[in-house]
Amino acid sequence: HAAASTAAEERLAGARQRQQAAADQLDAAELAHAEAQRGELAGALRPRLALGQPCPVCAQQVHTLPEQLDAMAFRAAEKSLAEARTGKATADSAAQHVERELATATARLADHDARLAETQATVAGHRDRAAVAAQLESAEELRTTWRQAGAEVRRARQAYQDARRGEERARAAAREAWTHLETARDALAGYRPPMLD
Repeated sequence: HAAASTAAEERLAGARQRQQAAADQLDAAELAHAEAQRGELAGALRPRLALGQPCPVCAQQVHTLPEQLDAMAFRAAEKSLAEARTGKATADSAAQHVERELATATARLADHDARLAETQATVAGHRDRAAVAAQLESAEELRTTWRQAGAEVRRARQAYQDARRGEERARAAAREAWTHLETARDALAGYRPPMLD
């Protein structure tokens, strides 16, 4: 359990590194997307700009026209941003999964450490090997008795279920017999048959 806990800690460190790398990639993609978006907006304004005329956005005189921008750059930036968001979500999910694994491994390790300490305390209290062997033998006998009792309970439950099914079949057969008897009696109604009880 200690090895599992250590391995989970190592996996968590790796997952956190991947999570940070994904966050850095997302930040870079967001910046590139914002830059491409500004370029897209500037490209949309370019046809309205004229040298020496005021800019429709800032009202300053236009001294130079912005460069013609590639329309595909904005779409590529959007795609990169979507991929970075997916990568970040995947890395976050993986890190959370490993955190849960680490918590489970740590809890198991603590539980086993507590049981080990308890066992060591019990053994320390019994210096006589024969007494410890007798207790272990007694525990094994109790475990065997417990298993046998469990098997008997399962058999009893099965017998109970079988009896319930038999009872249902008997009730159904009795209802069917009463129906046949009443039908036969009704056929003889002209002869005034006795009442059925």
